[in-house]
Amino acid sequence: MTLISLVKSENSKLETAKVDVGQADRKRIYLFDRDPHLTDLSQKLRSLGYEVAAGPGGGGEKCLAAVIHEKADPELELAASLIADHKVIVLCENRSFDFRIKAARLGVSALVQLPVDLIELEGWFSDFDRSQQIESKVLIVDDDDIVAEAYAFALQQKGMRTETLSNPLKTGQMVDDFCPDLIVMDLDMPEANGLDVAKALRLSRPHLSLPILFLSAEQDEGIQHEARQIGGDDFITKPVDLATLTNMISIRVSRARELRKIMERDSLTGLLNHVNFKERLAAEVGRSQRTGASVAVCLLDLDHFKAVNDTYGHQVGDRVIQMFANCLTGSLRSVDVIARYGGEEFGLILLDATPEQAARVLDGIRRSFSNFFFENGNGPQTVTFSGGVCGLQDAATAEGLLGAADRALYEAKQQGRNRIILHSQME
Repeated sequence: MTLISLVKSENSKLETAKVDVGQADRKRIYLFDRDPHLTDLSQKLRSLGYEVAAGPGGGGEKCLAAVIHEKADPELELAASLIADHKVIVLCENRSFDFRIKAARLGVSALVQLPVDLIELEGWFSDFDRSQQIESKVLIVDDDDIVAEAYAFALQQKGMRTETLSNPLKTGQMVDDFCPDLIVMDLDMPEANGLDVAKALRLSRPHLSLPILFLSAEQDEGIQHEARQIGGDDFITKPVDLATLTNMISIRVSRARELRKIMERDSLTGLLNHVNFKERLAAEVGRSQRTGASVAVCLLDLDHFKAVNDTYGHQVGDRVIQMFANCLTGSLRSVDVIARYGGEEFGLILLDATPEQAARVLDGIRRSFSNFFFENGNGPQTVTFSGGVCGLQDAATAEGLLGAADRALYEAKQQGRNRIILHSQME
């Protein structure tokens, strides 16, 4: 049993709604496919919001991935010609490990077995999209402004986004606002030394795994050992070669992201899990209260999902959840926060968006998703969802917002399901 998308007419309506919250352009996929058995693949991808082209044009358009069918390119020559400029996915029937070795040596990004599992293929697209959208962010804490700016400039040349801070007492606030992937911390500072700052950060659970690189001319092995004991990823002796420092930071950031993905994300969908969603919501509420920016909080729930599991089995239910997760990821912006809140329930944080804007976008997604169906022995089965939406005018805390969104979701269920309800419009 597979989920098949029949969404066509709703795409244009959804794109209009997306503009309200700054949705980026549709993601472009190059599809090299001469197999008549796969002629509907491009239609399915388009219905899911992707722009599908037959191959690279002359305009140098940005492309999320190039998808090649093995039969159209039996020796992977086409893949080899595209790898320098694109992520390449090969659709193949060849299951031998020798073929995998050959593809890996060429630099192929992924192999997807035929017949194509659309959920698996979309999973690769989502991974590629996240890697393109998310910048590496490094916070440099050093009371020497000139040294800090030199480090920042070297990291910026590597494509990283940086912030510098000369007052270590402001580190906590900067970490909450900037959300760095890694901190470069000077050990010797007058207001508070690097060890004290690191210990203070570790008192907050969301910062327990934040990588810290200590920089110092300190030669005392006892102090270096203490720095590592409190969670320092490394201790680098000054003066440090900038090329060595930037390469070390690149490696640490990449590793930290992979570890964080394992710790923070739901294994079935790849979305944030319940605990980390609530932590992220608290951080975004604090940011919005400081800056005055709008934020919309949404709770979504698949309708009658227990009946799907009871009738067709949990394996089919898992595929419905995965497809819904992919639908949300493909329809919302990369800056928006999407989580599997629990079971068939999902949580969203739409940044710089009012609840009214969020409701319009979600209603478009709702209409589109109601046209997805999975095949079974008795014919196609559709799945719908309900949602509740609120904003800072409805509650002042993260817990309060979740309560308001939950009440709106309950109201949507009471009114017959398959609808989006704004908390502010409840009687």
